[in-house]
Amino acid sequence: LSGIVGFVRDGSKYPHEINSCVNNGRITYSNSLSAKIDYQIFTAGILGFSKNSAGVAVNGCTNNGAVNSNLPAVNSVAGIAGYLNKTSSVIGCTNNAAITLDPPTSIQLGWQGGVSGISAYLSGACTIKDNLNKGDIVMNINSSSPSHSAGGIVALVDSDGTVLSNNENRGNVSFTTTNKQAAVGGILGITKSTTTLEHNANYGDVAFIKPGETGDSFAAGLIGKIDCGS
Repeated sequence: LSGIVGFVRDGSKYPHEINSCVNNGRITYSNSLSAKIDYQIFTAGILGFSKNSAGVAVNGCTNNGAVNSNLPAVNSVAGIAGYLNKTSSVIGCTNNAAITLDPPTSIQLGWQGGVSGISAYLSGACTIKDNLNKGDIVMNINSSSPSHSAGGIVALVDSDGTVLSNNENRGNVSFTTTNKQAAVGGILGITKSTTTLEHNANYGDVAFIKPGETGDSFAAGLIGKIDCGS
């Protein structure tokens, strides 16, 4: 679900480009049902989800609409791109709106999900460069997974070779959870793979709020958690 492109399917050998697009409308996913915890929903201002074999390039795009989801399942919410794989890139984009994941606190979330200003979930050698996030990032969950994360630029990196370069976060990043371990970072929430960060700057407040201690908490100005030997 997104303002410009919802889904780019796998199997294409040709790269796709989304250039100079602007979303001004609110993007909201609302589900009052008890969805299975392995459902995956990706919600973003510009591009929701891409599994294109040749990658997708998102260049010079702007999101001005608030992005919100309350789905009690696997969830990635972002200002620009929810999920990217292969050699995809987000370059020169700006998010100006609040990005929020706020399902019912009584519902357990499964597996992993994230909230970020630019891209939530990277599963490939992606390039995230020259982007600006001005929106506040808010994640409020009752998590059953240690892999949930919030980041000003990117929430979760899950593949070697990703580069985050010359990005700037000016939004506040906050994460509230009552269960298990999770991470929040001004630039990157969690990296599970080898990642290069260069010339990034965070100016936003970073907050981890935990009503009750049932797991580890990680918070930092740049990277919340470096995991899995990355």
